[in-house]
Amino acid sequence: MVRMPAEPVLAQPVDTFHLSTGWAAEPKWDGFRVLLGRDQGQTLLRSRHGTDLTPGDRGASG
Repeated sequence: MVRMPAEPVLAQPVDTFHLSTGWAAEPKWDGFRVLLGRDQGQTLLRSRHGTDLTPGDRGASG
């Protein structure tokens, strides 16, 4: 069974921010997001709500 990574962190709007050394940030673009889990040759894609989005043909496994 593939274990999923930690819970997703949702983006929140801010006016300004400070990044500590060693951290990076990127803009939040509207669109589709998935969580990727991989273990022992199995790949699983899930929505932030836990819906399985893995393609039926397992094309994402390679």
